[in-house]
Amino acid sequence: MAISIEEVTKYIDEIGGSIIKSDSGDTVSIIAFSKYNNILEDKNSYIIYLLENGELIQFTNGIGSIKATGIDKCVLFESLLDHNSNTKFGTWDYDSNEDQINYTIEIPLEDNTLTEKQFKRIVKVLESGTVEIIKMIGELRNSSNSDGI
Repeated sequence: MAISIEEVTKYIDEIGGSIIKSDSGDTVSIIAFSKYNNILEDKNSYIIYLLENGELIQFTNGIGSIKATGIDKCVLFESLLDHNSNTKFGTWDYDSNEDQINYTIEIPLEDNTLTEKQFKRIVKVLESGTVEIIKMIGELRNSSNSDGI
């Protein structure tokens, strides 16, 4: 395995987080809770998936943390595309079934591993990007309400 659940658990412990693990076949899901950057307040959870026997690691923002209800979808998609084009790594996507926005960072490790420094950077980017998109959603909601949409 390119990265193990033990390594990820150690990294989460290092940033003062707690975890819930779920192992199903070659996919390990970890729901992590952290105050690492102290910027997400109550939206401080994220999910880490170890895929392909640890050769691919995927981080995504917490379950149901960003809802898109009450926003013009064309404006939303335009804003998400703009954010994607200005992001160094990671992508924003929209789940129409859940009316939810997700920020996902995937790192193909193959025969390498993920260092603690890289892990911390990914968590920082994930958390700050989530805060940024929450602010954007609030602004879109406010402008939609004031425009009578």
